[in-house]
Amino acid sequence: MNCICNEANHDSFNNIIKNELKFFIDVNEIVNKNHCTSIDLDLDRNLIDVTLNKNEILSSFNKMVGIYHLWVKEDYCLDHTSDKYLMLCVYVGKGHVKKRIKSHIKNKWAKKEKLYISFYECDNRISKYLEQLFLDIYKFHLNSQENTGSEYLKTVWDEERFIHGTDFSEQMEMMEKKNPDMFNLRV
Repeated sequence: MNCICNEANHDSFNNIIKNELKFFIDVNEIVNKNHCTSIDLDLDRNLIDVTLNKNEILSSFNKMVGIYHLWVKEDYCLDHTSDKYLMLCVYVGKGHVKKRIKSHIKNKWAKKEKLYISFYECDNRISKYLEQLFLDIYKFHLNSQENTGSEYLKTVWDEERFIHGTDFSEQMEMMEKKNPDMFNLRV
């Protein structure tokens, strides 16, 4: 069986990390085990008052520094009983994540495409190293400078990570504060 989940192979990156750093961190830790969220940039403008805007969604990134990846859904795995989504990374960056992502939404991202974000918090020096290693190994559609890689960075997200991200409860609290009448259930 040739499952699409097998396309998410990170051996090249992981082998270099093992050889170059005193500590090991693998791609799976960076893109699947840390912060992740999504922003629907194609929301019906009539719904904007009952949903969170990009600034509210990105508020969980306030003052965070590290490495981030921007993703699109490439495919859906039909070979698993639980839903799996094959994600293709189209950009890797470093720095103050909230500020950088807001800039990318304005200048790089398609206005009607859903934006998926993963973020790994780390010291600036480590984020510079990781970003360069990603650029050396992987080809990113939206990175142009110093992007000499030839492989594609893909990963598999389960349904919960894909739909809700990692800050679902925080976003629901913000929604409740923003729209208290929506959350008052009348019996």
